[in-house]
Amino acid sequence: MTIDWHIDPARGLVHLRYGGTPHFAVWANTMLEVFAHPSYEAGFGFVADIADCAPPDTPYILACINFVAEHAAEFGSARWANVTSDPAHYGMTRVAQGRSQELPSNVEVFATFEEAIAWASPRSAGEL
Repeated sequence: MTIDWHIDPARGLVHLRYGGTPHFAVWANTMLEVFAHPSYEAGFGFVADIADCAPPDTPYILACINFVAEHAAEFGSARWANVTSDPAHYGMTRVAQGRSQELPSNVEVFATFEEAIAWASPRSAGEL
């Protein structure tokens, strides 16, 4: 699995592009890199392009949810938007939503980047 990412400080967003089969260790290391970047602030939104990634399984999702809980301070009130047209990805994002209701972060799935960015960006919502 690969995850390419960049931060858009003006919008308060982290853009991620996934490729390959999901591996939790790669995702967790990527999140730690993002948190350590000088442009990152807690509460930034995340927009994940998952079109070139295989759908995750439930253990991967649960590991990600545990990571988010353990790093709640770094995530803050972040919104996480997955962008996909794949029904399997859509369904697994819904599983993540159901399993993460206790977390301060929100997870949604979108078919377009425009919708995902508008929803995930705290700068457009005036939150940060």
